[in-house]
Amino acid sequence: MGVGFGTGRPTLKREAVASLGMVTSNHPLASLAGVEMLIRGGNAIDAAVATLFALSVVEPMMVSIFGAGFLTIRLADGTLTTIDDYAVVPLAAREDMYVPIPGSLDNEVEGGLNDTGYLAVATPGSLLGWTTALERYGRLPLAVVVEPAVRYARQGFWVSP
Repeated sequence: MGVGFGTGRPTLKREAVASLGMVTSNHPLASLAGVEMLIRGGNAIDAAVATLFALSVVEPMMVSIFGAGFLTIRLADGTLTTIDDYAVVPLAAREDMYVPIPGSLDNEVEGGLNDTGYLAVATPGSLLGWTTALERYGRLPLAVVVEPAVRYARQGFWVSP
């Protein structure tokens, strides 16, 4: 048992069970965006992407279309697939542009060239990855999936502590 964030009251963590679907995230409005997609006939991919777009609005310091990562998807038939939406370096980048620091677990290079300055720039892949997941595996069009995020951005929302 812990203390509820900003409430001073105890928080109990319990197993969550749902018979028709569930969406969880770091923010209740983002989770609600995913649930909205399920209610509108979408599937888990539609819900996940709607949740990501909503998080980009309500918690932009954690999730953004300007990010990068990987989407691992398990389909109903058990098939696993991964969409690589990691950042892409410029076409002119070469392997010899950086000198790795041996033993660095953070991919550090001499002079920090991959962290600061024009040699650290890459094109973020999140937006392409999310839309690719929708096109391949979703049921709903992108315009519908982004509606909750657009609504939160236009109408505003209560900021959490």
